[in-house]
Amino acid sequence: MTDDSADRPPFPPSESKRRLARTYADSGWEGVREYDAAMRWHAAHPQQGSYVASRALDLPRGRLRAWFDGAKPEAVRAIDTAESRGWLDATPGDLTFEGLSVLHAWILAGGSIAQDTFVPSLAVGPADPGGLARDAFAATGIRSQRVNESTAERATEIRPDGPGRSHLGRFLHGVLGAPVGDKTQVGVEPLAYLASVPKMTLLRWCQTYVTLRGSAVELAQGGRTVRLGERRSREYRRALADRFRAVVGDDAHVTVTDYATVLGADTLGMLDVVPALPSDD
Repeated sequence: MTDDSADRPPFPPSESKRRLARTYADSGWEGVREYDAAMRWHAAHPQQGSYVASRALDLPRGRLRAWFDGAKPEAVRAIDTAESRGWLDATPGDLTFEGLSVLHAWILAGGSIAQDTFVPSLAVGPADPGGLARDAFAATGIRSQRVNESTAERATEIRPDGPGRSHLGRFLHGVLGAPVGDKTQVGVEPLAYLASVPKMTLLRWCQTYVTLRGSAVELAQGGRTVRLGERRSREYRRALADRFRAVVGDDAHVTVTDYATVLGADTLGMLDVVPALPSDD
């Protein structure tokens, strides 16, 4: 993690496009390239139809006819959403990037991305900062709604609403590495992109995570610690502890046990804090 990363996204936009497209299928990126080539050919030969295009590009005529009439591969639509909402060009410190980072942390600490639809959901308990969840979605240009609020049998959640909601889940997964489906077996991969963000972004990410997962433990001798108990691999918890140390310093008391990550009192002033998103100025 270096401070010069503050001026650029974790990946070049072209790489983010590929990562996003590949969440659709092995051929997702290939379809994007074929569509782009077809539309360039069509722009250069506006009087020619799908038959000539099919022979020139060696692509099925029916597919080209649909594209020339306005259809698009789903991966292209996702990339269009990412471009129009500013996800591809977002840089650390701006509202969109920090909103994406908060959503990434929330997915890992207290949310999920549906395996079948790729729609993300953020669990919101009584003590959780629901306003931060709504602001994070808004920062990405996506509306949100609160669901299950009056149902005791299911956890209250904040979910994206309207166009682009599955595209957001795919971006969080494909580009930033947030897991899809069950999280108990996740390794260190979901934390990898944090190695390329500056300390200010990492701090906000860590604060989000601790706010959602942390439980205060009062010590008999006075003072307190915060315990993050979760069913994750020890490898994951060690990597998580490394992210905390990168913010508070290697000498701080961050301990990994068989069942939890424990934060010492000397870390809580920085980590046990509800973060705020930057202003959109």
